[in-house]
Amino acid sequence: QELEALESIYFDEFEKINDEPPSFRILIESQDPYEDYIEEEKHEIIKLYLYIEYPKTYPEVKPIMEIQEAEGLDEDDISKLIEELDQVAEENLGMGMVFSLSSQLKETVDNLVVERKEQKEKEEEERRKREEEEERKKHEGTKVTVESFLAWKAKFDKEQKELEEENQLKQKKKPNEFKKVKSVLTGRQLFEQDTTLLDSDKAFAEEGDVEVDLELFE
Repeated sequence: QELEALESIYFDEFEKINDEPPSFRILIESQDPYEDYIEEEKHEIIKLYLYIEYPKTYPEVKPIMEIQEAEGLDEDDISKLIEELDQVAEENLGMGMVFSLSSQLKETVDNLVVERKEQKEKEEEERRKREEEEERKKHEGTKVTVESFLAWKAKFDKEQKELEEENQLKQKKKPNEFKKVKSVLTGRQLFEQDTTLLDSDKAFAEEGDVEVDLELFE
């Protein structure tokens, strides 16, 4: 009689497995809390099968119960559901209990979906607050304390000193670099750069004018 009642109640969700021992399973699917919202806001659905097998002395003893093909549940979730089903079965010994078991399971997975939804919203709200706080700090800038100013001043002075030493080192290197360049000048470059050489050549040319008597060569 319980089997017939369950088939009529669950209809498409009811799947008969064996006649002897009697076994079957019922599809349990959570209600989506976002079903009336836009597609992008829908939450993951929990879906599973509650497998039931009747022992010969059922309902004086608990039925064999399994959760099969669970979607959206991890091992810890499944273990908790089994414990809950076992407790419900203990409370209903001596009477048909499968409807109570499946109803309790449906309520639990619905609540689990709602809890996940609320947790997701909480995390999103916390993330939004963190971003707002970071943005506020950017606009406020960094508050200057005596300690932070002294630390900045020490760093600034050190950088300035290093920069000054670097410039002094560059200035010291310049004469040496000039000497190196000058040492490789060509004779023509030296001649053009040294005006005394040019003047001495002119003087030599003026003093060196000599009259030649061509008759001596006849």
